[in-house]
Amino acid sequence: MREWQDHELVEQYLRAHNIDTVWNEQIKPHISLYDFELGELICSQGESAAMLYVLVRGKVKVYTTSVEGKTLILSFKTFDPALLQFLLEHITMKFYAKSHSLSFNLLYPVEVRMASYLLSVSFDEADTMLEKKLSTADLMDAASLLGTSYRHFNRVLQQFCASGLVERKNGFLLVKDHQGLRELAGQNIYE
Repeated sequence: MREWQDHELVEQYLRAHNIDTVWNEQIKPHISLYDFELGELICSQGESAAMLYVLVRGKVKVYTTSVEGKTLILSFKTFDPALLQFLLEHITMKFYAKSHSLSFNLLYPVEVRMASYLLSVSFDEADTMLEKKLSTADLMDAASLLGTSYRHFNRVLQQFCASGLVERKNGFLLVKDHQGLRELAGQNIYE
């Protein structure tokens, strides 16, 4: 393996494969180009990865080796940078959403989480014609999502009904006071 410390060439590859916007400026100084000889091992199964390799030219052979030393070629890969960008964006968003959800459930009381949830599932500012009701059949799932028991969820829901924020009617929850829920939720909206 040969490492190239040519940052201009790195920038050319990043632009050519439309991945120059994927990494921020703090990461770019850590990006290097590597040139592998034909047949040279890039990584081995079971080894911890020290770096992320992105194939920008050439072909990689993926194979497995049995305990007896026999090799089975699984595939040949040419990496698609558009796929890399898609994966990085979506994996990052999944980590962010999970992290946000977990911290939200730890930091805020059930009343705030429930108000936020009701606002998210029953109101869309882009679609003012959206019906502001939720099936009561979904309440167990909602309690689980909010990280609380169904019994506690119901107690808080009864408080919301008593204060006029929501109404239970014909198997649905109807949001009656959107502004009151928004005040209770503050800036903490499930998205």
